[in-house]
Amino acid sequence: MTSLPPSAKESLMPTNARWIGQYLLATGAMFLLIVGVDWLRGDDIAGTWAESLAWSAVSGAVYVNVHYLRRRRGKSCAACKEDRTKDAPGA
Repeated sequence: MTSLPPSAKESLMPTNARWIGQYLLATGAMFLLIVGVDWLRGDDIAGTWAESLAWSAVSGAVYVNVHYLRRRRGKSCAACKEDRTKDAPGA
Protein backbone atom coordinates (compact mmCIF):
# COMPACT_ATOMS: atom_id res chain seq x y z
CA MET A 1 0.00 0.00 0.00
CA THR A 2 1.49 3.29 -1.07
CA SER A 3 0.71 6.38 0.89
CA LEU A 4 0.18 9.73 -0.73
CA PRO A 5 2.33 12.66 0.39
CA PRO A 6 0.51 15.13 2.68
CA SER A 7 0.14 17.74 -0.07
CA ALA A 8 -1.52 15.20 -2.37
CA LYS A 9 -3.91 14.06 0.38
CA GLU A 10 -4.89 17.65 1.12
CA SER A 11 -5.71 18.25 -2.52
CA LEU A 12 -8.10 15.28 -2.45
CA MET A 13 -10.07 16.70 0.47
CA PRO A 14 -13.24 18.56 -0.47
CA THR A 15 -13.62 22.18 0.58
CA ASN A 16 -15.31 23.24 3.81
CA ALA A 17 -18.27 24.47 1.77
CA ARG A 18 -18.84 20.94 0.50
CA TRP A 19 -18.77 19.49 4.05
CA ILE A 20 -21.22 22.16 5.21
CA GLY A 21 -23.48 21.35 2.26
CA GLN A 22 -23.28 17.64 3.07
CA TYR A 23 -24.22 18.38 6.68
CA LEU A 24 -27.17 20.57 5.71
CA LEU A 25 -28.41 18.01 3.19
CA ALA A 26 -28.12 15.12 5.66
CA THR A 27 -29.73 17.12 8.48
CA GLY A 28 -32.58 18.33 6.29
CA ALA A 29 -33.32 14.86 4.92
CA MET A 30 -33.19 13.31 8.38
CA PHE A 31 -35.46 16.05 9.78
CA LEU A 32 -38.07 15.37 7.11
CA LEU A 33 -37.84 11.64 7.73
CA ILE A 34 -38.22 11.97 11.51
CA VAL A 35 -41.07 14.48 11.25
CA GLY A 36 -42.78 12.21 8.71
CA VAL A 37 -42.52 9.22 11.02
CA ASP A 38 -43.85 11.29 13.93
CA TRP A 39 -46.75 12.47 11.76
CA LEU A 40 -47.57 8.90 10.68
CA ARG A 41 -47.61 7.84 14.34
CA GLY A 42 -50.24 10.49 14.92
CA ASP A 43 -48.07 12.92 16.89
CA ASP A 44 -48.63 16.64 16.60
CA ILE A 45 -45.87 18.20 14.46
CA ALA A 46 -46.00 21.43 16.48
CA GLY A 47 -45.05 19.47 19.59
CA THR A 48 -42.32 17.31 18.09
CA TRP A 49 -40.44 19.54 15.65
CA ALA A 50 -37.85 20.73 18.18
CA GLU A 51 -36.91 17.21 19.24
CA SER A 52 -36.88 16.07 15.61
CA LEU A 53 -34.57 18.95 14.71
CA ALA A 54 -32.20 18.07 17.56
CA TRP A 55 -32.02 14.39 16.56
CA SER A 56 -31.53 15.26 12.90
CA ALA A 57 -28.70 17.69 13.77
CA VAL A 58 -26.94 14.99 15.79
CA SER A 59 -27.39 12.32 13.14
CA GLY A 60 -26.23 14.70 10.40
CA ALA A 61 -23.10 15.49 12.40
CA VAL A 62 -22.32 11.79 12.89
CA TYR A 63 -22.89 11.06 9.19
CA VAL A 64 -20.65 13.87 7.95
CA ASN A 65 -17.98 13.18 10.59
CA VAL A 66 -17.70 9.53 9.53
CA HIS A 67 -17.32 10.53 5.89
CA TYR A 68 -14.83 13.27 6.76
CA LEU A 69 -12.63 10.93 8.79
CA ARG A 70 -12.79 8.24 6.12
CA ARG A 71 -11.79 10.76 3.46
CA ARG A 72 -9.01 12.14 5.67
CA ARG A 73 -7.55 8.66 6.08
CA GLY A 74 -7.54 8.28 2.31
CA LYS A 75 -10.17 5.55 2.04
CA SER A 76 -13.12 5.74 -0.27
CA CYS A 77 -15.14 3.30 1.86
CA ALA A 78 -14.96 1.57 5.25
CA ALA A 79 -14.20 -1.85 3.75
CA CYS A 80 -11.46 -0.63 1.39
CA LYS A 81 -7.97 -1.73 2.32
CA GLU A 82 -6.12 0.27 -0.31
CA ASP A 83 -6.30 3.92 -1.21
CA ARG A 84 -8.89 4.40 -3.93
CA THR A 85 -9.72 8.07 -3.48
CA LYS A 86 -7.37 9.05 -6.28
CA ASP A 87 -9.45 6.90 -8.68
CA ALA A 88 -12.81 8.16 -7.44
CA PRO A 89 -14.73 10.46 -9.76
CA GLY A 90 -14.76 14.04 -8.59
CA ALA A 91 -11.77 13.57 -6.29
